[in-house]
Amino acid sequence: MCTEPATRYATPHSGGREFAEDGSFAVRHRQWPRIASKQLLSVVAHDMRNYLTPMRGRAALLLGRALKEHREADVRDAAALERAIERLHLLVINMVEGARLDAGLFTVHRQKVDLVDLARDSAMVLATETVDVRVETPVRSLPAVVDPERIRQALDNLVANAIGHSPEHGVVLIRIARDDQSDRTSIKLTVEDQGPGIPTELLPSLFVPFEPGPGSTGLGLGLYLARQCTVAHGGSLDLEPIPGRGAR
Repeated sequence: MCTEPATRYATPHSGGREFAEDGSFAVRHRQWPRIASKQLLSVVAHDMRNYLTPMRGRAALLLGRALKEHREADVRDAAALERAIERLHLLVINMVEGARLDAGLFTVHRQKVDLVDLARDSAMVLATETVDVRVETPVRSLPAVVDPERIRQALDNLVANAIGHSPEHGVVLIRIARDDQSDRTSIKLTVEDQGPGIPTELLPSLFVPFEPGPGSTGLGLGLYLARQCTVAHGGSLDLEPIPGRGAR
């Protein structure tokens, strides 16, 4: 498998650059809490990731043992534990990548992957006991040369956001297909939920970092990072309400 050289993307959100270029003491003083908070988040996220790695391994061991011994209650509990750890892992990754974006250190390593497999894996990992995640596609496989970690990060954040806004026993749909209406070879991936929809007044701030929406328990980084991952691949990401039945 051939991997292309890394590509680095600088962003306009570099706190360090803003601090250095503005000579005003008052402005620097106002910026310091934000910069310090981001640095603290980065350190905490790094340490948390060190603990999460063995936790994921132990959870997989527990699930495998329960499956082998046909202990149904333990299988359910171990699977729920795995899902909880994966959601925590996504939060930690968002914190780390948010800091990397802020420092202009965001990289993309392209390789050939099957996007259908990637979508199905995301659906399997993130589905909960109360919200199902399904993949709809007209093809069995859809190869593409992308950074699998970045695309998975974008997809996981979109799916997690959709789950968070879904009603109990709701369904999140991941639709993936070639975009025949495009003037170039491209792929259209849609994540659709059955939640209450998005108020029009919130649309401008949905992709702004550290601005979580109403009722959100996250940091407000998920949609921002999903868009940055998409843009880094030459694509675009938009979010629109579906009248009477959620958003996509």
